[in-house]
Amino acid sequence: MQQHPHPIGRLTVAIVLLGCALAGPCLAFADDGASPALRLGHLGQDFVGERQCFPADAMFQIAFNESGNVYYLIARADCYAATGSEDLALEGFAWAAENNASARAGERAYIESTMARLTPTPEPDTAEVAAAEEPPALREPNGYLYASSLYRMNDTFTPPVPMADLSEPHIGAELGWYPLRGIVDSIPDIGLFVRAYGALETDGVKMDDDSLQGGVGLRLEPFDALDLTLRGEWLFPIGGNAREGWMFSASHEWGVGGDWRGTAEPWIVATTELAGTWLPERDGFSEYVSGRAETTLGFALPLTEGVALIPHGVAAMRYSEDDTMHNALGEAGLGLDLRFWFGGENQGTIDIIGQYRWFVLDDTALPLTEDGTWMGRVVVSR
Repeated sequence: MQQHPHPIGRLTVAIVLLGCALAGPCLAFADDGASPALRLGHLGQDFVGERQCFPADAMFQIAFNESGNVYYLIARADCYAATGSEDLALEGFAWAAENNASARAGERAYIESTMARLTPTPEPDTAEVAAAEEPPALREPNGYLYASSLYRMNDTFTPPVPMADLSEPHIGAELGWYPLRGIVDSIPDIGLFVRAYGALETDGVKMDDDSLQGGVGLRLEPFDALDLTLRGEWLFPIGGNAREGWMFSASHEWGVGGDWRGTAEPWIVATTELAGTWLPERDGFSEYVSGRAETTLGFALPLTEGVALIPHGVAAMRYSEDDTMHNALGEAGLGLDLRFWFGGENQGTIDIIGQYRWFVLDDTALPLTEDGTWMGRVVVSR
């Protein structure tokens, strides 16, 4: 960018030269045979040495206009940089950068490095930084597996369908699939599932083959912010005493601390489950209704990577009713849960649970003879 002489610049030069004439030393260049541009450049350098950038600016502007030497613009800008006038320094270096086609490589590098040093680094957007630091949300899998087995020593609850209340003695598994998950996000999660469960015999952990029950159905999770599951299921018999017909259920789960959080320190684990089931009357089988509320509170003690022991307290209330009897049972107890996390992002778990539960409310058709019961349970969820 070619600069042109300015009257004010000429006046400034004249004033500066007059001052030097009175002082004497500045006119040492008058008879050195150098060009006027070079003499003005030398004079500007003296002012730079004394950190007097304004008179140096006037010298260098005219020297550059007459010689085109980018060095004068570099020296002018460097003076302003040394005195902290960064705006004027950047302006000078920008001029030099536009006119340095003939400058040496070292001068160009000096211009570029100085401009980089003086150019302020923009503050990062806090929202962008937070988004960058936030770990990506785990994608829920399309398919799932749930298998469980539960044994109770002293219990007279025997639901007509083993899978109607999985807080009763049982063994079985469920496979499910959400065909539209990850493809269509504008509709609630709709899943298909198939499962089979049988009741455990009261005198041991062997399954009662006649109770083996199959089911196939549809499950709906209508709300993203609420872990509510609605299920409609067609039951079909596998064992000789199994039932055929519809079963409808609703369940809600809330929990914290269920994910693996590393081995550094313990963490709180809490869950609450609410569930209700309805089986309409069909073909000699009476109508059946059941409900359950259960909450646990404990803390996870990490043992090794992906393994924790969870001591916890538990409180539960169970209710069931059909045409012939009703049962209500309240329980409170203590237990240990040995939990293993596995799979990608530790999304799968295996729980081996042992509990002792005291009966705090007994309104059962066949009154209980004990004060409580031992309960063992194994759950695989993936």
